[in-house]
Amino acid sequence: MARAGEDARVKRRLLPLSALVAALSLGCGSLGQPDAPTVRTTPRPPPAAPDFPTDYVRWTQAPEPVQDERAGEQRRHYASPDARPDRGGWPTGTVLVKVHAPLDAPDVVTRVDVRRKTGEGDLGGWTYESFDPATRARIAADAEGCHLCHAAAPEDGTFTVFR
Repeated sequence: MARAGEDARVKRRLLPLSALVAALSLGCGSLGQPDAPTVRTTPRPPPAAPDFPTDYVRWTQAPEPVQDERAGEQRRHYASPDARPDRGGWPTGTVLVKVHAPLDAPDVVTRVDVRRKTGEGDLGGWTYESFDPATRARIAADAEGCHLCHAAAPEDGTFTVFR
């Protein structure tokens, strides 16, 4: 019987050691082993909101960015490939994108604004949304405030010329 008690004590002492061995074998450490080569991966962007236009940089771009000294930013404008303004304005389905960047860092996008021509609603047939460029998540936008300004634009709520 003394043997059974001795076996129990040995098992209690070995339990923490067996946990350490299991952890090391699962890759939690490499005690005394040479460093494994580091594999670097490019982080994937987070999934975009369903209506974030991920390919807008390949669309038609307005010839010149707008420099807004007062706001300290530059704005670049893009129009979806199917967007062709005519005498009646932009067709339903048009998507316009405005990208905001600081004047001193024009490649650092701080906000992406998206207008969609739906032909419905109280905002001249347009919807207005803003997105965080890093997360591509929708952020709060004052759609009515956007529309108040755009309603004064000469071409169907658009100040920018894409010709």
